[in-house]
Amino acid sequence: MNGAAALLALALVAIPPALQAWIRSSNSRASTQKGIGQYEAKKHAEAASSFAEAERIDRSAIARYNLGTARIAAGEGSRATEDFGDAIKDDALATDAFYNRGSASLQASSWDDAIRDFSDVLRRNPADADAKRNLEIALRKKKQAEDKRREQQQQSSRGNDRKQEQPKAGEKGEQQPGGEVDVESLLRSVSQQEQEELSRMRRSAATRGRNW
Repeated sequence: MNGAAALLALALVAIPPALQAWIRSSNSRASTQKGIGQYEAKKHAEAASSFAEAERIDRSAIARYNLGTARIAAGEGSRATEDFGDAIKDDALATDAFYNRGSASLQASSWDDAIRDFSDVLRRNPADADAKRNLEIALRKKKQAEDKRREQQQQSSRGNDRKQEQPKAGEKGEQQPGGEVDVESLLRSVSQQEQEELSRMRRSAATRGRNW
């Protein structure tokens, strides 16, 4: 048994480099084809797993591009942003890679990164209506985030001022009926609008240009 095992090990080591490359390529293609089927069946998390296996074997720009595309569809935008770096350096993939990375940044609420990537798409193709729409979404979401942050800072400042203006002993402080309820209702309304907008944003930020 030991002799047979040793012969087997020697045989594996002796596989010619060209054959090893062919085996890797064949395995990568098999994983890619599996991922394609899963993606088209809307099993996006499973597709991402298959493309990850293909990328582990192949480590090409296209393999990582496909992995990133599947991750976006699976809602893993924060992970997908790193998958398009090599594709962006490839002229044949660059425009779609910028677009998909911008979509991943939208999912991850990274507004500045999304603005950068969709702007790059439009510099390459000013007629790209999808990129223009998503750039507008990113700009609007960034403004909303900044406005909300300023509003929270102002509310915090007003709260501190009220604490410093405590009524004197024996005096009743003036109350503004329903003030807290109004604020809470406003925040709930903003939160609901945010969720509805995010839902629309994800639909409009669909990936494209898959290279398989």
